[in-house]
Amino acid sequence: EDLLRFDLIRDNIRLETVYSEIIDNIGYIKITSFDSQTFDDFKATLDQLKKQNVRGVVLDLRNNPGGSLHECIKVADEILGYGLIAYTEDRNQNRIEEYYSDDKKLSLPLSVIINENSASASEIVAGAIQDHKAGTLVGTKTYGKGSVQELEPFENGAGLKITIAKYYIPSGRSIDGIGIEPDIKVELDENVSPFAVPKDKDIQLQKAIEILI
Repeated sequence: EDLLRFDLIRDNIRLETVYSEIIDNIGYIKITSFDSQTFDDFKATLDQLKKQNVRGVVLDLRNNPGGSLHECIKVADEILGYGLIAYTEDRNQNRIEEYYSDDKKLSLPLSVIINENSASASEIVAGAIQDHKAGTLVGTKTYGKGSVQELEPFENGAGLKITIAKYYIPSGRSIDGIGIEPDIKVELDENVSPFAVPKDKDIQLQKAIEILI
């Protein structure tokens, strides 16, 4: 019955998308999604791990739904040597855009963990790494989201999203509806949720570390 009053402070809240730690002298980096700051955070994290003389890097892209294309391209560019990262084609097989990495390449051994919830931008990174043989993919097949969509607005304020092209990784493979198979298939136990994996039961992470030691 009484009026409740609260003082609220408005602010810009940014979710962290990059987490890291060192496990058995292996640098572990998890990217939860790709936003406008992901590459800067990834680069700073990678540089910090290098200073600590880690023997290799595990890149965890599990449950990463994607996000900014340009950020994922920059992350892939930091890992790969010179070459094609990804390209888009329309329905008539005309190439629309191509994305390349420069000569700079990650000098440490790399493994990448993927699962059925890795989609879109995370699949582009994983696929490019696999095609360039820049690292080993561990886990399960990815989701398979590789369509380029464009929004057509209507006068009444509604809109229609139209698929205008598809993404392809360097080998010419389409991601959309197909996904990416890991180099080493490792499935979690049935009673373990992929969204909350205890470290002692994370056999995908254990395998990713094992191949780097």
